[in-house]
Amino acid sequence: MITLFKINHRGEDRIKVEALEEAGFNDKVRQVPGRTFSASLKCWHVPCTKEAFQQLKTLFAHIDIVQPTHPEPVADLQKMDNTKKEPLAVNMRENRSGAILMPSYEPTKQPEICPQKRIINTGGSVRLIIKGKGVKVFLPKDAADIAFITTLPYHQWFKEERCWYLPAYPSILQKLTTYFGSRLHSVEQLPAPSTATNENSQPARENVWHCLQKTNGRLAINAFYDANLVAFLKKQPYPSYNPVDKIYTVAWHEGLQEELQKLAKRQGITLEWEIERKENKGLPRPPFRKMANFKPCPVEYIAKMKQLNYTEASIQNYVPLFEEFINYFTDTDPSEITPEMIERYMQYLVMERKYGSSSHKMAICAIKFYYEKVLHKPKYNYSFEQPHTEKKLPVVLNKQEIEKTLLLTNNLKHRTLLTLAYSGGLRLGEVIGLKVSDIDLSRGTIHIREGKGLKDRYSFLANKCRQLLVEYLAAYKPQNYLFEGEGNEPYASRSAQLVFHQAINRAGIKKEVKFHTLRHSFATHALENGTNLRVIQEILGHSSSRTTEIYTHVTQKTLHDFRNPLDLM
Repeated sequence: MITLFKINHRGEDRIKVEALEEAGFNDKVRQVPGRTFSASLKCWHVPCTKEAFQQLKTLFAHIDIVQPTHPEPVADLQKMDNTKKEPLAVNMRENRSGAILMPSYEPTKQPEICPQKRIINTGGSVRLIIKGKGVKVFLPKDAADIAFITTLPYHQWFKEERCWYLPAYPSILQKLTTYFGSRLHSVEQLPAPSTATNENSQPARENVWHCLQKTNGRLAINAFYDANLVAFLKKQPYPSYNPVDKIYTVAWHEGLQEELQKLAKRQGITLEWEIERKENKGLPRPPFRKMANFKPCPVEYIAKMKQLNYTEASIQNYVPLFEEFINYFTDTDPSEITPEMIERYMQYLVMERKYGSSSHKMAICAIKFYYEKVLHKPKYNYSFEQPHTEKKLPVVLNKQEIEKTLLLTNNLKHRTLLTLAYSGGLRLGEVIGLKVSDIDLSRGTIHIREGKGLKDRYSFLANKCRQLLVEYLAAYKPQNYLFEGEGNEPYASRSAQLVFHQAINRAGIKKEVKFHTLRHSFATHALENGTNLRVIQEILGHSSSRTTEIYTHVTQKTLHDFRNPLDLM
């Protein structure tokens, strides 16, 4: 059985064709002249003519013409066997040209569904989570179960979440509940993700490209379809299109605004530019350490981290996150916290604390470490939704800004610190952790010990940096650490950050940068100078070349710099 309803796609009336379970559906639709598969609508559509409709009636035995609405998740699974939504009949008539006239419609707004979870059997091992148009199936590995899942239409395996994903059709939900039966632990229904546009955005207007520079490092472009604009955006880093809001987004980088202005000017288009306002980042961390019944991090937690050779930085990151977690449940012992309680806490971090992707993942790791490494409980596949990771590009300083920043830093120690960090592409913790013995002036190398991931590597000193180091060593005479603070201890990371931001302010730079920007700038400038990407990967200490490849999107070298080898002969 197929369903038909009228749509307007790019200014043309079309008939949208959908099928729930129809054998050979794609092959049959391809027989209709003028048929097209829309990647944005994720469906087939055919011309809205009498000929196309008659051919569909010939190809398919059962056709329903329905008022188009988004399929709603099943609110009550107990009524799933008895409830069947009847299609709404609509009147069709033909005009003199033979075109089929179908009434226009306004999509019905989905009612907001509150999260609900129904425990079916506490001893069950299979969990269903319904969200929007899909259902996730979490189950132990079993050959028979996998064979059953693969017989269902449109099945997908989500490797990161280790679950199966299926459309939330009533027929599929019924098959799942019937097949698993008493093995079903719970069925949870989450609210569908909101597709509302940003409050700063506005409807698309003719001959206007409205650009919104977002705080998440992306640029949103609201405009009518334009082939030249789409071709330009597809060449940008990490392009994306939202078919619901009809918004294009790309990763923001320096020079993008100028390129868009040139393109708009050539086509006689007005370019509007807007910068997104920063919103409230969520609730602050509660002062749990001041609570009367405060529960500190268990001693065995820290001991286990040291036993497994975790770095001091990892311990300092994990402990506060785990302490906040165990003090969220004031009346429950940490060893008695259930997976369902953990899932509820992770939803709190996302919905109320507004945790980003990286912070959310670190909180998960801190919690799982206790239950899997300390208590040695079996691994559990949590079913909470993780925040979407936005693909954005690092902010870099150009060569003139780097030179100005270093020249205006008069303090010899501060200038040496910043110059060395840029010259070697070092992280903040690596540069303040250097010892005098790690610098080899004769060979021009820097030995980084136990960097990120406890990996050692070598980086290189620029000649200008080598001369500056000689002056610094003669003036300050450090004994152990290259940059020493009070009591011959390593220079404080907060002090190094203040030194960097003071230098940025003196240089009059308005970009939102941090100390790590020196490392991004070093890699970008090295790539622009023709350094091999593999060499940059080794200097930066990246495990994967994909991490280093992000700088290819930031460099100002373009295809215009390419010279054909034949022209050089």
